[in-house]
Amino acid sequence: MAQTGQNGPPIFPMGAPGVRVKYTSSGFYLQGALTDGVHGNLNNPHGTQIRLDKGDSTLSVVEFGYTPSVEGESFDKTAVGLWRYSARANDLTDVDALGNPMHRPDQGFYFLAERTLHAEQNDPAQGLSGFVRFGTVNQDVCQADWSGNPGLHSA
Repeated sequence: MAQTGQNGPPIFPMGAPGVRVKYTSSGFYLQGALTDGVHGNLNNPHGTQIRLDKGDSTLSVVEFGYTPSVEGESFDKTAVGLWRYSARANDLTDVDALGNPMHRPDQGFYFLAERTLHAEQNDPAQGLSGFVRFGTVNQDVCQADWSGNPGLHSA
């Protein structure tokens, strides 16, 4: 999602007003968020500014996941999510008869999994964890149409 939207998604340090709801049951959860799709001021990138201009899009995200309860300090999470801006984005290559960029949906999908691989017996907060992340975007509006990240974290 990092390369999406007119000013990128609203993440630190450039937040945006929004709302998030979450429902959990037996380790499963479903959450959704709706936020301003164009945070800050495109004409003045300095400072914190909240502008809800006419024509700004919204960004909606829905995520379904599973975090089983596990004894100790181990952590497991698996999730899939979908996101979409309400406004369409300029196509990178296709133009109409007048030479204006075609407009395409700015949307994507992601998958993530995080696991505790090893926890110390005398201090469960110490150990090794790993993660895998994969995401796709509309290849017509973003230069890179997918991204994947594996990683390890030692504490």
